[in-house]
Amino acid sequence: MLNPLMLLGLLGLGIPIAIHLIQKQRLKPQALATLRFLDMEDVANAFHPVPRDILQLILRLLFLIIMIFLLARLTVPTADKAPKTMIIVLDQSMSMQQGSSTNQMLYKKMKAEVAELIDGMGENDVISLQLVGDKVESTGFLDDKEKLLEILANSDVSDSGGLALMPTIRQSVNLLRSRLEVNPIVIVFSDHQVLNYSAYLKEDEKQQTEKFKKYLANSGVKLIFIDPQSSITDNIAIEQATFSKAETYLGSSAAMTVTARNYGTESKTVNLLFHEGTTEDGTRELTLEPGETAQMDLIHSFENPVDVVCKVTIDEDSLPGDNEFFIPMRMKNRTQILLVSQAEDENQDNKKFYKGSDLLAYALNPGEALGTGNGTYINVKRITPNVLDKQALPIYSMIVLYGVANLTEQSQNDLQAYVRNGGGLMIILESEMSPFAIQNGLSTFFGALTLTQLKDSDKIATININESMLDDDVLFPLLHGEWGELSGVTINKYFGLENTGNAKVLLRTADGDPLIVNVPIDKGNVMIQAFDCELGSSSLPRTSAFVPVCHELSQLLTGSGMQEETETMRAGDELRVETPEFRNLSGDVNVDGPDSFKIPITDGDSIRFNQAVKAGAYQLSHPLKQSGRKHWVTVNPVQGESDVTALEPETMKELFGEKLQLIPYSEVGNQFVNKREIINLMLLILFIAFTIEALIGAWGSRSKKQMEGN
Repeated sequence: MLNPLMLLGLLGLGIPIAIHLIQKQRLKPQALATLRFLDMEDVANAFHPVPRDILQLILRLLFLIIMIFLLARLTVPTADKAPKTMIIVLDQSMSMQQGSSTNQMLYKKMKAEVAELIDGMGENDVISLQLVGDKVESTGFLDDKEKLLEILANSDVSDSGGLALMPTIRQSVNLLRSRLEVNPIVIVFSDHQVLNYSAYLKEDEKQQTEKFKKYLANSGVKLIFIDPQSSITDNIAIEQATFSKAETYLGSSAAMTVTARNYGTESKTVNLLFHEGTTEDGTRELTLEPGETAQMDLIHSFENPVDVVCKVTIDEDSLPGDNEFFIPMRMKNRTQILLVSQAEDENQDNKKFYKGSDLLAYALNPGEALGTGNGTYINVKRITPNVLDKQALPIYSMIVLYGVANLTEQSQNDLQAYVRNGGGLMIILESEMSPFAIQNGLSTFFGALTLTQLKDSDKIATININESMLDDDVLFPLLHGEWGELSGVTINKYFGLENTGNAKVLLRTADGDPLIVNVPIDKGNVMIQAFDCELGSSSLPRTSAFVPVCHELSQLLTGSGMQEETETMRAGDELRVETPEFRNLSGDVNVDGPDSFKIPITDGDSIRFNQAVKAGAYQLSHPLKQSGRKHWVTVNPVQGESDVTALEPETMKELFGEKLQLIPYSEVGNQFVNKREIINLMLLILFIAFTIEALIGAWGSRSKKQMEGN
């Protein structure tokens, strides 16, 4: 019986009995003289101790009983299996990549078992296949065996989680309960990882859990969990890998910090291997005890000028899905700096004396200054003021005017345009310069600043360490002593700067005089250094702080100090990816990697990267722009899936009640009942009863009319 609640309709059998007990008195009128002038009244009905029309009453009761049993949907045992209505839930989360008892990936093993179930479908069977990870793909109820097998064959295990597993099980039970089928079964193929159910074991979910357990217990739906029969003893996972910087320069090194954890039950030693694209860079050995987490740095030097995907791998174990971690490395273009300074004095012995401009060039790129061809990511080109108007300024990230004030009108106009369009200009005032010449030649770049006389006295100025007196934190490491002892830095000669206005002060003397200021002009910036790099003007070039100070100031002006975020994400998550290279293009961005798909461009130059469920490197491209640098986004396995601890049977009962069955796949065939619904027989009996009742009713009505006519 599929719908036992309909048996409550048997209570309605008293209605026809009551109707047949009602006896309507029908007396033959007689004309009497004594009653001629009395008012006529209807004779009231009355209950009769014996019901009338017994045969018709019995037929009507039989008709109602058959109708009620038809609505209750009676079933009877049969020799063959009844038609099956199944919902098969197949877990696609990353933990399903673990090995099974047959030394085969658990997902492949269970996928083959699902295929066997589908292949054994009968003519009247229907199956709904639910492919579940963090999201759900449902086929709906299908009786097409070939289509179901095709969908199953095209499915694959993911690197995402299984957050949708529990909601899918509950919805499947509710759906089958409403269908009232003879063989309603929900079969769950999963490793039953605790992580996927832990949220439903909390106190705030207890009421909903109890409600579902009662709902399942009162339904005719069978809920079956297939026993995965697997166990993991050795599993070390790479939980995280990060670069010390998201971008680097050609020839620079970067450290990748790898976090690994032993989820197994035994001590294990693995080898960590760094890959730059297809190139391997040596191995590092790591030994972890059960439950232990460790970090290790892998240093790598980048000699390839193009963006590349790096990854770190470990030896194969029982769960291969967490043995790789991908991260992109973006290569920065070398910074081009134009250094404009006065021509060297040919009579000066350069072997014994270095000018301030020479020391500055050396600090920006020591290797280049020494002629070795190596060094930092900065290229310094030195020219004299008289050839400045012949230079293509936009190709330079930054321009330095060292001790230069006598510029041609053309050069001044070019520099103004360069700064207003976002360029960085650094003006270093040499102690030999005339304040009048500086104001006359460079006043356009000073803004509201006022230049005063050179301060050259016996009192040596020191650096002010009060951070609250500065408008930018770019030189805070200098104040903190991170670049060397600050007590060794003195300023002997510097120009006074007053009325700073909107200029930001980056460094002051102990007396509060500005030493370095940054003046914003439209889209660009002009940095003014009130002292030069001569050894007689400042002790800074003699200290270890000189090189980092020069680099920090150049990065501030060129924008190269701003780190971009690494474009990496977890499988199943969403990442907003900026794509300025596709700006003003229409259509979709092509994504190629472990999966291939298309993503529409939103907001003109960004996309919502949210369709990747497999770990690996994905390359973005657009059919309307075939050239340009490669744009990589990396996807890594979701965190937490490496802990493959399964639910205990007691915990399963706590979540689903006593009706849940945990059985091996070999016993699934015994769960289908040998019953069939007797709808056709009940309909035939109902038709016969209705026909007989109608005929008897018509015959009885005709007989009464004949009697009344007599």
